[in-house]
Amino acid sequence: SWNVRGLNSRARQDNVRTLVADIWPAIVALQETKLDVIPQRLIFSMLGASFRDFAYLPASSTRGGILIAGRQPDVSLGDVLVGCYSVTVRVRQQLQGNDESGWWLTAVYGPQADSEKAIFLEELEAIRDACHGPWAVTGDFNLILNEADKNNQRIDRANLRRFRRTVAELQLQDLHLHGRCFTWSNERDSPTLVRLDRVLVSVDWDELFPSS
Repeated sequence: SWNVRGLNSRARQDNVRTLVADIWPAIVALQETKLDVIPQRLIFSMLGASFRDFAYLPASSTRGGILIAGRQPDVSLGDVLVGCYSVTVRVRQQLQGNDESGWWLTAVYGPQADSEKAIFLEELEAIRDACHGPWAVTGDFNLILNEADKNNQRIDRANLRRFRRTVAELQLQDLHLHGRCFTWSNERDSPTLVRLDRVLVSVDWDELFPSS
């Protein structure tokens, strides 16, 4: 899952294709695409012809946007749900012994405005009500889960508590982030560093993929 800061340039599309070719993922989730329309030909050009299943949330005035795409025949994507801040798909894998009902994947790009954060968390709760079974939620939440997710004390603790409460009520756990503590920087001389991107998973999802 990557935050790409815009797919509306050929250079960024080429960068994504190079990365996909290097790591050969079965599923790609991109946030901040900045595209209001994503045609199949762009998917083929950027990801490759085997990525035939995809779903997306259009950008709003070139802001935001989410894309989930799956590589065939490794996975198939279906039962698409598109929200205000998320895209959800049911993932079915072509693996022997895997549950035929598959599992749910939600890619999010959380709002920056405080007035919208509560609505975003309510959307996550509504997704869970509609999607039962193993579930993974990935992307840029624009929220922090712990005080250690930011390198200074300028923390909105009300939003932190609200996010923690939602994660607990949904019975999700945070996958360990390897190799770094933070995922965003304001790139100043004395930078603010924050972990805004993460993967949250249900217990039964973690049991399906214990090495994740």
